[in-house]
Amino acid sequence: MKNSAIVVFVFFMLMVAGFRIEADSRKSSSIVGVDIELEEMPKVKFYEIEIQSTTTKKERIQKFSQQSFLFNPKLNVGNYQMRTRIITDRAQMGPWSDWTELLARPEGVEQLMTTSYNRSLRKDRSLAEVDLSWQKANGADNYVVWIEDLINKKMGFKETQNSSIKLNLKLGEYKIGVQSVSKDRIRSEVRYFDNTFSVAKTKLPAIKLDRSNVNNFQWRKQKE
Repeated sequence: MKNSAIVVFVFFMLMVAGFRIEADSRKSSSIVGVDIELEEMPKVKFYEIEIQSTTTKKERIQKFSQQSFLFNPKLNVGNYQMRTRIITDRAQMGPWSDWTELLARPEGVEQLMTTSYNRSLRKDRSLAEVDLSWQKANGADNYVVWIEDLINKKMGFKETQNSSIKLNLKLGEYKIGVQSVSKDRIRSEVRYFDNTFSVAKTKLPAIKLDRSNVNNFQWRKQKE
């Protein structure tokens, strides 16, 4: 009866709540932290998980055992499979669960920066330059900058291996986000700038009129 109860516990305990990438501003590497949350069970002494790479078959199975149901293994970005079991406070060992997929994503970008959210265009120009930069992300081989044209309802993108880019934007309003991508094309979540970007025509200065007499007016010609 006790063994049957353990099987039921293990069947329900494998609940991977999601993945949180841990940022390291000091360096950039291919190793990221993956948050794994199992269902907390009563009378459990140890939770155990095994993780095996499905990207590189040569890698050995990694085994983790601890009292907490919250795991944070450090893995290279890639595809994995995982299984789990429990050991009760009476030293009874449950069976391994079935293998389930586990994805170690590159971390999302941090510290999005720009010189200005609002740009103006002179009459002799059709594009405005916008400088963007961000903190390097662990596990990222390159970055995708997503550009959503909010007026024309269009989406475009630019790719770069640098942690900065210069965009040329037409008149309009834009929502811009940055996504890190690994060498295996595994993608992080898109991180968006706090505000939208606006590009508008330069407002012309007011004309100053000089009245020479009752019927004549003069004004100074301006470049704009």
